[in-house]
Amino acid sequence: CQAFSIGFTSEKYDERQQAQLTANWIDRKYHNLDHHIRTVNAADFSLLRKLARHYGEPFADASMMPTAMLCQFAREQLTVALSGDGADELFGGYERYLAMRLFDRVSSTLPGKCKYLFGALAALLPDSGERTGKGRMRRFLRLLSSPESEAYFNLLNRCSQTRKKRLFQNYWNEISERDTADFFRILRRQLSGKDPRELYSELDLNSYLPGDILVKVDIASMSCGLEVRSPFLDRDVVDFASRLPWEYKQHKNERKSILRQAFSSRLPAELFTRPKKGFGLPVAEYLRGAWKYEAAAMLLEGRISRTLVNRSELLQIWRQHLSGQRDWSYLLFNLLILEIFISNEAES
Repeated sequence: CQAFSIGFTSEKYDERQQAQLTANWIDRKYHNLDHHIRTVNAADFSLLRKLARHYGEPFADASMMPTAMLCQFAREQLTVALSGDGADELFGGYERYLAMRLFDRVSSTLPGKCKYLFGALAALLPDSGERTGKGRMRRFLRLLSSPESEAYFNLLNRCSQTRKKRLFQNYWNEISERDTADFFRILRRQLSGKDPRELYSELDLNSYLPGDILVKVDIASMSCGLEVRSPFLDRDVVDFASRLPWEYKQHKNERKSILRQAFSSRLPAELFTRPKKGFGLPVAEYLRGAWKYEAAAMLLEGRISRTLVNRSELLQIWRQHLSGQRDWSYLLFNLLILEIFISNEAES
């Protein structure tokens, strides 16, 4: 068997050491694993332009870049690879499910004035990025200030409706007739889960997984001729997971409990105590460093700044991000992808 890992220079996102420890343990036990590691330059702006053209739509999940790099690395020796996509949605792997469990417990007992207070406290905390303790606290306080019908959407949302209207101004009514949260409200009415805690994973199974994760991996892999299969999405596995009580998936604060138990004798113990990391990029750092000048030229002098958005509002957002006052990386990356997409369409 062969396994492939890529690493980054940013410690918050790099997992080479842990991947090698796991690979060494598996190889000692089963004697059949050949592990390949490569350090990549994920700050390559030309790759971002190239991928935006491959996707053929303004697809703004930044993890498409490391995904494409990993696929290209594996394609040097393989034509078919396996991924673990679907496990988090099926077996309760995301931290946000724990956040929503706590929200469901607390919000019903909170008077309305307290919710406004939590929102005010969230606004006072520095927006230091979601991979920091303060960033997580800020998001959870903002979550507690949300109405129940919009809570999960607000937990995932990176740009408020008010900010969108300020940014797009007169164009907003032409772009969207609905509040973005309506998508979640409509989808939630179609869900089948009886346990409230399962609704959020079911939402992801019907939105995030097919609309983001699988699209990202499929296009990134096919761009280099690699077939990627997802064993967790086998029909029998999905049917089995859908029948499991939620306690089998999340036991107290432990996520993917049944998977941990099933593989506890087959994988190193330290693997199960490590915090989960998403397969992302330090976009906030890149926008302040490696991408700074190219991103500024595209965002502030490109087509969308001239025709679609309020340039003074965009300039304020850009300056706040560069100074470290706010982390606007999600919004800026979305706008950057939109600018690249529009430019590509104009050139073709």
